[in-house]
Amino acid sequence: MLEEKQDISRIIKPFRRGGWLVVLASVLIAVLIALRVIRYTPLQFESTVKIKLDDLGQGPSSATLYKDFDLFSNVNKIAGEVELLKSSLLIGKALEELDFGTSYYRVGVIRTQELYHNKPFEFKSENIPSSLINKEIRIDVLSDENYTILFPFTFHNAAFSGVFGEDYVVNNWKFSVVKADSIIAAVPNFQLEDQYLTIFNDPQDLKERVASRLDVVAVEKDVPVIRVSYKSEVPEKTADLLNTLTKIYIEDYINTRSNAAGRTVDFIDGQLEQVSKKLRESEGKIEDYRLKNNIINTRQETETELRKIAQLKIQLANLDMNLASLDSLVKYVDDEDKEFLQLAPNFEAFNDLLSTELIKKIKMYQAEKKDLLLKYTKEEKQVKLIDEKIKDLTDYIRESIHNTRNSLRIKRGEIEETIVLAQKTFEGLPTKEKQMVILEREFQLNQKMFNFLAEKRTEAAISEASNIAFHRIIQQATIPSTPASPKKSLLLIVAGFIGLLLGVSIVFLKSMLMAKVDTRNELEKYTQQHVLGVLPWAKNNQVKQRQFDQFNTLCKLNGIQKNQSIAITSGMEKEGKTYFSNGLCQSFLRTGWTVLFLSVDPLIKGNLEDQNFDIRYSTFDWQKQLRKNESTGLYELQLTGRTEIDSLFVEKLSHLLYELKQNFDLVIIDLPMLLSNPEVLQVMKSCDHSFYLVRSNFTPSKYLSYPDYIAQEFKITNIKLVLNGTSKSTNLSGLYNINNSRLKKLINGLTKLVRFNHV
Repeated sequence: MLEEKQDISRIIKPFRRGGWLVVLASVLIAVLIALRVIRYTPLQFESTVKIKLDDLGQGPSSATLYKDFDLFSNVNKIAGEVELLKSSLLIGKALEELDFGTSYYRVGVIRTQELYHNKPFEFKSENIPSSLINKEIRIDVLSDENYTILFPFTFHNAAFSGVFGEDYVVNNWKFSVVKADSIIAAVPNFQLEDQYLTIFNDPQDLKERVASRLDVVAVEKDVPVIRVSYKSEVPEKTADLLNTLTKIYIEDYINTRSNAAGRTVDFIDGQLEQVSKKLRESEGKIEDYRLKNNIINTRQETETELRKIAQLKIQLANLDMNLASLDSLVKYVDDEDKEFLQLAPNFEAFNDLLSTELIKKIKMYQAEKKDLLLKYTKEEKQVKLIDEKIKDLTDYIRESIHNTRNSLRIKRGEIEETIVLAQKTFEGLPTKEKQMVILEREFQLNQKMFNFLAEKRTEAAISEASNIAFHRIIQQATIPSTPASPKKSLLLIVAGFIGLLLGVSIVFLKSMLMAKVDTRNELEKYTQQHVLGVLPWAKNNQVKQRQFDQFNTLCKLNGIQKNQSIAITSGMEKEGKTYFSNGLCQSFLRTGWTVLFLSVDPLIKGNLEDQNFDIRYSTFDWQKQLRKNESTGLYELQLTGRTEIDSLFVEKLSHLLYELKQNFDLVIIDLPMLLSNPEVLQVMKSCDHSFYLVRSNFTPSKYLSYPDYIAQEFKITNIKLVLNGTSKSTNLSGLYNINNSRLKKLINGLTKLVRFNHV
C-alpha cells in the first residue's frame, strides 16, 4: 500500500513545482483557441425528415394488386429509394420551387451572413448573363434610395450607381434592384445602409452543392424507414428544402405509379382483345370435335362403360362358379351308387324354392320308409309305394338340375357377347382423348389468361384513378433553433482535454529532458555513496526548525558525536550549502551543544590588508577572530580575505581543527563548491564527516557521479550525500509525507484507482 502511494507521488511530482501552471496555461490556451474557432467558424444548422416506405405485407399496396407484375412488385428496395432521393432529378424539381437561385449576403466584420427570407432587396431580371453566374456582385447601400454596385471586372469595369426600383441596362442586361419594404418594415430600426453580396447560382452547381450537404440513409437495414438530413448556414433553408424534396418525392411516386397503371391498362386492353379471339377459336374447335365424334363427355362416358364391363365380368365370374358347382352336382346325381340325400352339401348352386321343398319331401318319405321297415319288409306294398314316390321326386330334381345348368350356359354366352360389344366402344379412345385434352388445354389456357388480364385490368384502372401514396412522412422537417456545428460544448471539452494532454506531456517531457534529481530513490540510482537523508524545503521557521531537529537526530544515528568536525560542500553553486549549514548549526545548538561555524569561502572578501584572517601566517590567532552570536549562541570563525586553499592552508587547518574540536562540541565547516575549488578535497580528508549537498530538481544528473569519483580517486571515505530542497510533502527518509490532507486525499484516490485497475 505504501509503495503504491509512493509510486503515485513520484508520478505527480513534476506538477508540484510549477508543473500545474504549465498544464493550466495549456488548457487555457486551448480553450481560448477553441473559442476563437467557434467565433469565426460559420454556424451550420441541420434539419431531419423521416419517410416510411411502402412495406411488404402491410397496407393496400400489399394486397393482390399488381403482385404478379414486376413493375408493381412490393419488394422493399430501400437502397433504390435512397439513391432516388439523392438524385439530381428530384433535387432539381425541388430547387425549381424554392428561392435558392440567387443568394444574398450581408458582409460583416467577423463573418459574412447569408440572407434568405429576410433579404432587404432583390434583383429583378429575366435573363442573367453567363459572365455573372457564380460571381460575387458587391452592393453598397448608401441610403434608403441609393446604392452602388461593383460588378466583376469581366462584366463591367466601373462601379455603377442606381436608385431602388429603377430599371437599368448594363452591357445589354436589363435589371432592377427592388427593396423588400415588407421585410424592412417588419424589423424595428432596420439598418439598410450596409455592404452586401449577391451571387447568381449556376443550377448544376447548386444541385451538386445541395446533394453534397444532403444525407440520406436507412434507419436500419431491415426497417423500411429513410432519414433525410440537410445542413445549411440558414436554418429556414434546411426545413424548406427537406419539406419540398419530400413533397416532390411523394408526388413523383404517385405520378410514377399512376402513369405505370395507365400504360398497364392500355397494354392489358390489347392483350384482352387477342386472348378473347383465341378463346372463341378454342371454343369453336371443341364444339366441332364433339359433334363430329358424338362426344358429350368423354371422361364420364368412359367411366360408365368401364363400370358396366366390370359388372358384367363380375356376373360372368359368378356364372362360371355356379356352372362349376352344377357340373359337379350333375356328376354326383348321376352316380347310382350314392344315395340322393347325400347331395345336400353340394346343393349350393341349385337352391330354388321348389327343389328345396322336394328335398324336404324326399327326406320325409325316407324317414317314413325307415319306420315301415321296422314293421315290414322291402317287398311290402306300402314300402314299394314310398320308393316310387321318392323315385319320381329324384327324377324330377335331376331334370331340374340339368335344365338349370343349360340355362346358366346360355346366360353366360349372352354376357360374353355383351362384354365384347362394350369393349368395342373403346376402340380409338386414346386418340380421341388425346385430341380432346389438347383442345381443352388450349381452351383452359386462354380462359385463365383472359380471367387474369380482366382482373388486372380492373386493378390497374383502380390504381390509375386513385392518387394514394403508400409512402408516409412520419417526421416533418422543422426549423432548427440550435446549430448542429460547431458544437460549442463538445469543442470546448475536446480543446480542454487536448490542452490537458499537451500540458501534461510538456511537463513530463521537460522533466525527462532536464534529467534532474528530485527524490532519494533517483539519487541512489546515480551514486554508490551513502545518502544520509533528505531535507525538505520549508518556508515557515517552525517547520524548518522541526525538520532540522529531525535531521539532527538522523546525524547522531549515523555516528556524529561530540568533538567532531563536519565539512559541508556541494558540486555547484546555489545548492543551498549556506542555508543547510546555518540550519544544522542551529539544530545542534538547540540540543545543548557548543557549535563553531567555520566559514572557508574565498568568495567572501574581507580586509585584504589584514593578515590576521590568513591562517597561514604566524600572527593568526583564532581566539581573537572568534565571534559569538548573542541571540543564538553560535560561535563563528571566518577564514576569508586573501585566504587560498593550498597545501599550507590544509596543514594549518588540520592543526587548527584538532584544537577547535577540543574546545567545541562540534565544528561545522562551510567549504566552497568542488567544481571550481578542487583543493577542498584535502580539507574533506581532514574532517570527521563530509556532507555533499545535492539540490532537488536543480542539480543535473551528470554531476551525481562526482562523489563516486572523488571517493575512489582520492580515497575519501567519509562522504555522505544530503538531498536538499525536496518537496515539502517528503520526509527525511525521502518518502512522501502522506499527512498533508489534500495530498493524502489525492494519493488515496489515485491508489484506489490503480488497485482497482490492477484487479
